[in-house]
Amino acid sequence: PDHARGIDRSLEFVIAAGDARGERLRVAVVDEPSLLVRKVTYDYPDYTRLADETIAWQGDLRGVEGTKVTLVAEGNQPLEAAWIDLGCEGKRDLRLGVGSSDLARATGRLVLRLNGDRTGPEHASYRLLFQPRAAAAAQREQVIVEKMEHRIEVQPDLAPEVTIETPEEAVLAVPPGTPVPIGVRAVDPDFGLTRVGLEARLRGGEVGPEIVVFRGDRQGPFRGVGRLVPEALGAGPGAVVEYRAIAVDNRPEDPNVTRSEWKSLRIDASAPPPQPPRQGGAAGDQGGRPDPAPVAGAAHLSQPAGAPDRHRQRQEAEEQRGHVGIAAGVVGAQAVGARLQDDEAGRFAVGPGEAQGD
Repeated sequence: PDHARGIDRSLEFVIAAGDARGERLRVAVVDEPSLLVRKVTYDYPDYTRLADETIAWQGDLRGVEGTKVTLVAEGNQPLEAAWIDLGCEGKRDLRLGVGSSDLARATGRLVLRLNGDRTGPEHASYRLLFQPRAAAAAQREQVIVEKMEHRIEVQPDLAPEVTIETPEEAVLAVPPGTPVPIGVRAVDPDFGLTRVGLEARLRGGEVGPEIVVFRGDRQGPFRGVGRLVPEALGAGPGAVVEYRAIAVDNRPEDPNVTRSEWKSLRIDASAPPPQPPRQGGAAGDQGGRPDPAPVAGAAHLSQPAGAPDRHRQRQEAEEQRGHVGIAAGVVGAQAVGARLQDDEAGRFAVGPGEAQGD
């Protein structure tokens, strides 16, 4: 070997000078102590519905926040001790357990977390520190810093998206005593929804209790309808009711919450009754189970997209009998009778003065 590379294998040699020869000498090349990541097992949070997985010989860590990681490292020599240095600052942050049957392996566990403002990982990198097992006490005290640094990437649980589809107007004039249907669409881009609802307030006042449109555990888009009753909210002619939609995802601890922009209802006794929302939408959009608890001042409705609009059918049936609109206190099922028996749409909830149907 040349002087730059040194020797890369064990060898024997003899020193000779003229007829004189020395004894045969041996140089043994010993591997530099090293500790590498042999495998990483990811235990994803249950609410994500992601299957656990194991990746071999890949030290970089990548997973959704809250993922539990089991790291197995393997050295080329028996180990006395080993640690994970989070942030690569030379600190012994997490001690690994050395195997009792395989002294060259060490195992440790950590949880992938975001930093305080949720803009990045709690620790962006890590590396391994270790002590080789040696007979001499002085040698055991030596801590070796593995040169390779590994990245840590933590994927945030994304916030849900929610919009008010109907009414489309930012400000809509409505009569005070008529329920106003509010069409809401929500979706969680990564995992699932647990609640969709409406919030309302008189202009300049405090936000009232949430009007729950959907409660459950749902993957994929949701589309449903909630109903606001301006009079029950204390809004008389000339008042303005502001409302918005709210969606909550299924992260168990500190769930993500998203609210839409405020829209307004201007109370005008001369305004025509609002039109019922159009039903239907993109494939996969469908209503969910409504919250069974009654909500003062509002009714809430949720049914599969594309299903027949029962509210509109009931209006048409009553108009044929000489009625205009829907009078409070009329039992819809009695008004429609057999015309609704052929409706095979899913469950829905209706407001005060209306009957529930299956």
